[in-house]
Amino acid sequence: GQVLAVAPGVGGRGRPIAGQSGGSPQRGKLANAVRLPQSRAYYRRRLHRAWGANWVVHHIRRSAELVSRRHPSVHKLAIGDISAKKGGPISEHVSHQSGRDVDLGFYFKKKPGGYPKTFVKATKGNLHFRATWALLTSLAATKGADGGVESMYISYDVQKLLYRAAKADGVSKKVLSRMLQYPRGEDALAGIIRHEPGHDDHVHVRFGCPKKDRRCR
Repeated sequence: GQVLAVAPGVGGRGRPIAGQSGGSPQRGKLANAVRLPQSRAYYRRRLHRAWGANWVVHHIRRSAELVSRRHPSVHKLAIGDISAKKGGPISEHVSHQSGRDVDLGFYFKKKPGGYPKTFVKATKGNLHFRATWALLTSLAATKGADGGVESMYISYDVQKLLYRAAKADGVSKKVLSRMLQYPRGEDALAGIIRHEPGHDDHVHVRFGCPKKDRRCR
């Protein structure tokens, strides 16, 4: 006669489960959270803040492991905060309250000192463009899908770096326009990736809500 509450797994397609993410990223909570599992593709900086909605965890893991397969010589990706196990406010963030936000480091030509335990600023000289671009485009490909990426935030100067490297690598104007706010200005409402001060050493990724979940904002 007992009823057991079973936490959702992260296998399969990471189908969104209603009721996990409640409220908004700035004023929310998290129920039946899933912790990002261990992987050779990434390093979890704070295990007590590695909790998220199942579809968020699925997309993070899938994208990082995709980059690892395409670029086997690249170092582990630094995974920053997602949310606390039950969501709610955490230090150093206004958002990250409902299991739908995550901070991800960049990939570098040579693993910098301190990385991946700490984030490192991206520069023209150190950024591994192709690995970083593979990560960003893999995440961006989920936009429009149920629970897919809603937006990403990177400082405008790093967007400029990405834009020029992508253009030199043959990325089309159409893709660049869809991906990046640059060169339309820091306040332009364009591109999946938008400017946010202080995001020159990581990308902030926000995932959307399940379409049928009225508790998620």
